[in-house]
Amino acid sequence: MARLKPSGDEQRWINAAKRDVIASLQARLSHVEKLNQHQAARLANLTQESAERWRRGARGEVEALRAENAMLRAEEDDMEDVEDEVRLLRIERDEYKEQFQAMTKFLQDYGLTWVGEEEGEKDDTVAAKLSRPGSSQGVDTEVMATRVAELNALVRQEGARIVATRGPGGGRQGR
Repeated sequence: MARLKPSGDEQRWINAAKRDVIASLQARLSHVEKLNQHQAARLANLTQESAERWRRGARGEVEALRAENAMLRAEEDDMEDVEDEVRLLRIERDEYKEQFQAMTKFLQDYGLTWVGEEEGEKDDTVAAKLSRPGSSQGVDTEVMATRVAELNALVRQEGARIVATRGPGGGRQGR
C-alpha cells in the first residue's frame, strides 16, 4: 500500500489540527497541574491542622494527666498523714493499756478489783451528778452526820483495833 501525501491545504489543516490538539492538551495539562498544586497546598494545610490539633489534644491530655498526678500525690500525702495519726493513736492506746494494767495490779495488791461501770450507770452516779454545776442533787448533811455517828457507835461497841502491816506494795495498812 502506498502512502498518500497530503496536499498543501490538507497539510495546513493537519498542522492546525495538531496545534489545536497540542494547545488543548497544554491547557488540560496546565489545568491538571494547577489542580495538583491546589490539592497539594490543601493537603499540606490539612496535615498542619491535624498536627496542631493532635498537639493541642496531646497538651490537653498531658495537662489532664498532670492534674491527676497532683491529685494522687495530695491523696498520698493525706494517706501518710492518716497513717501517722493511726500510728500515734495506737501508741497512745498501748500506753493507756499499760497504765490500766498497772492500776489494776495496784488495786489487786490491796485486795481490790476494778469492776467498771455499766453503760447506763456512767451519768447516773451520785459523784457524776454532784460534779455537774447546778446539779439538782442535794446532799442531806443531817442524814450523813447520823450515819457517821452510827458507824462510830458500832466501832466503840466492837472495840477498835488498829493493826499496822506491810502490804504487797510495801505500804502500811491499818485495820
